[in-house]
Amino acid sequence: IALHSKLSLIPNVAGGVLYQRSTRTINATSAAASDVGSDFGGTVSAGVSLLLNDVIAIQPAVRMPIGFDDRDPVFSIGLTLGLGRRP
Repeated sequence: IALHSKLSLIPNVAGGVLYQRSTRTINATSAAASDVGSDFGGTVSAGVSLLLNDVIAIQPAVRMPIGFDDRDPVFSIGLTLGLGRRP
């Protein structure tokens, strides 16, 4: 979405598959116990990038895990700088 000749908004959505494996070892006196767990799930990410002069992109996004007990969203801000020449 072009807001100005040097400023654009780019909506984006992404998805992915996650595999999580955890190991917990409990050591009490002389007995040891080990617990291994694994989960499959996914992630959905959405955001709107702000593109300046076709060189700098600022990308705020929110990522939501799907299929896991801990479903807290992760907020992020990315910065991309284009260093190459344009034809």
